[in-house]
Amino acid sequence: MKTQSALVMLLAIVTGSCAPSRRPPVGFCSAGGAQRAAPKAGGFEIDRLLGTWWYGVYVNGNRCGYAVIALEKITFHGRPAYKSRAELVLTNAMWDEEGRDRHMMYETYYATGGLAEMYARDEEQDKIVTRRGVVAGDTMTIRSTVDGVEKIESVPAPAMTLDDEIAWERLICSDPEPGTSVTSKGYDLEDVKETSTVYTIKTRKTMMLDGVQTAVYDAESIKAGKPAATPMLFDKTGKLLHVTMSITGTVQAELHLEPEETAKNLTIAELAGYIIRSKGKMPLFAANRMRLKIAGLQEEQIVADSRQQFEKMDDGAWLVTLTRDSWPAQPPTLPIADPELAEFLKPTARYQSDAPELKAKARHIVIENSDAAQVAQAICAWVYASLRIGKDVDDALVALRVGGALCKGNTALFVALCRATGLPARGVVGLAYAPTFEGFGAHAWAEVYVGRWIAVDPAWGQPLASVARIKFGDEEARIRHMDRLSIEAVEDEDQQAE
Repeated sequence: MKTQSALVMLLAIVTGSCAPSRRPPVGFCSAGGAQRAAPKAGGFEIDRLLGTWWYGVYVNGNRCGYAVIALEKITFHGRPAYKSRAELVLTNAMWDEEGRDRHMMYETYYATGGLAEMYARDEEQDKIVTRRGVVAGDTMTIRSTVDGVEKIESVPAPAMTLDDEIAWERLICSDPEPGTSVTSKGYDLEDVKETSTVYTIKTRKTMMLDGVQTAVYDAESIKAGKPAATPMLFDKTGKLLHVTMSITGTVQAELHLEPEETAKNLTIAELAGYIIRSKGKMPLFAANRMRLKIAGLQEEQIVADSRQQFEKMDDGAWLVTLTRDSWPAQPPTLPIADPELAEFLKPTARYQSDAPELKAKARHIVIENSDAAQVAQAICAWVYASLRIGKDVDDALVALRVGGALCKGNTALFVALCRATGLPARGVVGLAYAPTFEGFGAHAWAEVYVGRWIAVDPAWGQPLASVARIKFGDEEARIRHMDRLSIEAVEDEDQQAE
């Protein structure tokens, strides 16, 4: 039952790329049911798909929550019906050890096939959003509550049936050939519109599952209006085993079928991948230099530059010497027209430095200043003061328009504004030390060229980024398997604070 759509939405929710409050479209709900909802429409036996499935949710290989999808046989208003249910629980140990976001959705279909009801509830911190659509004849009444404000509207009933919900299962159970596809309908309660997703069989193969050779299908889904395909793995009964979604160049989300007790194990020990507790005495936050012993680093994570130097130790760990940047005595004048830096002045899909809105904002911030260092500092201060903590966007224009973002969005806006002034800038990702949590977590910041590359952290309001950070690469680099890393501060006689 559109299980795929639901899980694709789950993945989108995990990286914060859905609508406000990370509200997933209702199609997500059916997806949950889809898994088990092996219905009986057109002679297909639905009841054999009744049940509940649990999934671990991972981002870049690190556990961050769980999902459950189920198909239940119920009585609704005195009539036999099927309820397709999905729930997602997310936690973020990086910022709140006990924090939980909960997203629950369901769809109810009468056994005769007609849609009866749709429901979505999202709990994020202290905000609760609910939407319920009830079908009566040719009309669906949608009752929404957002920020305590209730809204009621009537719309044409969606052209969705139980048969749509099981389209994928029916295809899988028909022993399809590679290339076979089916289109499944859905409905977005928030945007009040019908949706559709095309599922296609890519290959058929066997693989070892729980010690048994099992027939499986590689498949993909493409949601209308979303050109990117999402790869998935199913067994021959239509049960989803695994799904992977590349959210951005640096973020990959996954769902793995797991036993309930494994999927729901969200203890801090299980979530260690989101914050690496450092050992040893960390220097002051304003230190100019420090050394770390890091075990578990992969070769592709080692980026040596003027800020960070790596030395292989006898035990296989790395001794990393970090040096904080400083502003040059005579910064260049803008615009900087060095051909070798042209790449870092160009507008991109993420850094829309040629957009009129961004160019106007850059002029407003900088006024007529052409000192590269002062411009970088002014833009950093403005971004830090102007953007509230918001969705995890990775787009300069979106961050500017909504006025809120996390580190990636802050960095994107900073880089775009810098480029709009003729100041070369780029985004980078890596690990940064947060004193509040006594550990390192995944983070994004920027670098600007002022005669040499300088690290700037607009999300933390640091024109000169703190020294306790390790760059892994540009904005497309991925931070994977943080749970395999250990970090220890090494005493350094040269450590000092400004």
